Amino acid sequence: GAAQLRVGGRMVYSTCALSPVENEAVVAALLQRAAGALQLVACEDLLPGLLRRPGLETWEVRAGARHCKSATSLQSPAEAKERGLKIPASAWPPAGEAAASLGLPGVLRHCWRLYPHLGDGGGFFVSLLERVPGPLPPDFVPGKEEEEAAVEAEAPGGGEEGADAELPEEAVCKEALPEAQREATFASALASERTAALIEEAREFYGLDLLPAGNFFVRTDGDGRNVYLVSDALRDVLCDSQGIKAMVAGVRVFDENRFLKSSACRLRLAQEGARWLAPVMLRRHCLADPDEMMLLLEGQKVIFSSLNTDSPLRACLEAMDAQGSVVVSCELAAGAEIHAAAERGAECLSLFVNQHELRELRECLAEFLVLRDR
Repeated sequence: GAAQLRVGGRMVYSTCALSPVENEAVVAALLQRAAGALQLVACEDLLPGLLRRPGLETWEVRAGARHCKSATSLQSPAEAKERGLKIPASAWPPAGEAAASLGLPGVLRHCWRLYPHLGDGGGFFVSLLERVPGPLPPDFVPGKEEEEAAVEAEAPGGGEEGADAELPEEAVCKEALPEAQREATFASALASERTAALIEEAREFYGLDLLPAGNFFVRTDGDGRNVYLVSDALRDVLCDSQGIKAMVAGVRVFDENRFLKSSACRLRLAQEGARWLAPVMLRRHCLADPDEMMLLLEGQKVIFSSLNTDSPLRACLEAMDAQGSVVVSCELAAGAEIHAAAERGAECLSLFVNQHELRELRECLAEFLVLRDR
């Protein structure tokens, strides 16, 4: 990926692991291999509300239990080799001239570490790399021999013990294995007649004339069950870069409608895409005041006739001529809104939001109501 960047181009290296050998060590090795043609971007000012910790600048490389009675810290590649382990030297923190050339200490702190306890979520590592003027070394892209060595080092049972091991007779498969299934890909929704028809139906139903149909993508194994929205720039990358095999990208905005059978549209709105679609939806977008939104967030089905006769939410719902998904938005303060995906039935409205998202919306709105009523 880094070899495909133009000067000024950026790429994100991210993992869902917290091991520095998979994270900071990889970034440091990439910077060393690039010989000044890549730099780690200082992005501490991005997403100021996101709780994170800086990257590590020193760490230990440990041997697994298969080679030691306990997790033993390996001091060098030589010690790893003595134990029969094939671990590349780049797994250890840079030292000496290598560290000085990278700008250590300091540079790896530009990485982000997102710990589960900080945001009540998963653990992630994020780094932002930028291509800068200067040629990449001829050996920047690993050769075939290097790749094979890396695979051998990472494979279970790697090393001399794994290479010399023989399978017992009973472990040898003598029956023909079924042909491997074709791996799913991420493709434009317009590539299939069925999904193209679904997108056109949804654009008409929700009034999404401002969104290009080409910005909707699907996974080829899902047959349109989940639809994702990508930006113009990402759409161009996905469509024009034959060497990139994407698995998923963008924001999920639609799901196959399997619950409200009376809906006039086969795709329902997904909660995670509600905030992105709301500003451009010309139809099926309603505004609720904070008290009406709290009724919905408390899990109640709101009957249209129970709302005040002058309620904009009631007027919006009653003006619709079809059942199905809607986005309900509530303004909390100047420039601050919350959005929720909901289902408009024949006479009532109910949210279509999972418990985790419902709790977050409710806490956000409750905090606003406390400040409002002071």
